[in-house]
Amino acid sequence: MKNLFTAFAFLLFSNLVFGQIEWVGNHDFSEAASDILRTSQGQYVLLHGNGSGLTVFDSDGGIVFEDTTFLFTGYGKSDLIEFPDSSILFVCGGLDCDVFLSFFVKYDKDWNRLGAEYCYGSGEIAKFSDNSVAIVDVFNGYLEKLSFDGSQVWLKDIYQFGLTDLVVTPTDTLLLATEDGLLKITADGDLVDTIPNLIFDRLEILPTGNYLAQVNDVLLLYSPDFAQLAAFQLTGDSIKDIDFDQNEIAVLTSAPKIVRLDINLNIVGTTSLSGHNQTFNALAFSENGFVVGGGEQYGNATHINTSAFIKSFGLDGSTANHNTDIALTSVSQNGPIVVQDLSWLYQA
Repeated sequence: MKNLFTAFAFLLFSNLVFGQIEWVGNHDFSEAASDILRTSQGQYVLLHGNGSGLTVFDSDGGIVFEDTTFLFTGYGKSDLIEFPDSSILFVCGGLDCDVFLSFFVKYDKDWNRLGAEYCYGSGEIAKFSDNSVAIVDVFNGYLEKLSFDGSQVWLKDIYQFGLTDLVVTPTDTLLLATEDGLLKITADGDLVDTIPNLIFDRLEILPTGNYLAQVNDVLLLYSPDFAQLAAFQLTGDSIKDIDFDQNEIAVLTSAPKIVRLDINLNIVGTTSLSGHNQTFNALAFSENGFVVGGGEQYGNATHINTSAFIKSFGLDGSTANHNTDIALTSVSQNGPIVVQDLSWLYQA
């Protein structure tokens, strides 16, 4: 029995991942996944909460790459974007010893670091046609443009802090969503127009060329000239995240569930989600369903910790039946493991 129990202890301290993209990381005891990007190579990049790094998974749930060398103590904000050559730009900002820092890291398609530099941006990223990028600083109100190789092209002070999102149109006009309205900015950083009645929490450009905007728990569909085409109101629930492909828009809600809409905001189905002590925050389409990330709580009422997780669901909400809801990763034990044989404890 003692040998069996010791083997079980060894299993817990292994680096195994069980099941179909089901993983719980333990790099920070108060983090929850904040975003997921599905790459052109079919991988899933999970952004850890508080700007504390990223983990890359293949389609079977195996860990391909992990970078948690940049850890912030709070207020972290991060985003990432993929270029046509499959390289990735990761931008992150947060508090480090009470000093706010922002940086970017660029990786090639095999996740080798191409460079890491400090920058001003600490929020959403949008890409121009020449593969330069604009980065918004949600904490200090800056807007920065970086070239493809990471050098600064220009830096603008927007003189306000309510910067919520940004997109680049096919004509390389930058649309910056703020709490005072929508700003139109050229690729050279010049402000050319302000539309005060268009105030959005999130703004996306759909494959059709129409705009998808979120305001609280309402989705709005606009034409390229911002004529409203449709609206979708979520009632009795709140929107956590959105993703879309060529044909559908998926809305992750706090229920938790996924509401599936067509490209014109008509409901085509719903998918209920389940998970023990799990809160779902981030969503991405997978090949046959959805990949969802969030936070998983464990511990007792006095010491409740939260760890980032990622999980795969089919279109109907089904998951793989592997009877192991959690996998511990990146846990090490350098010394001997001592197992006490206590008669009053149940033993496996």
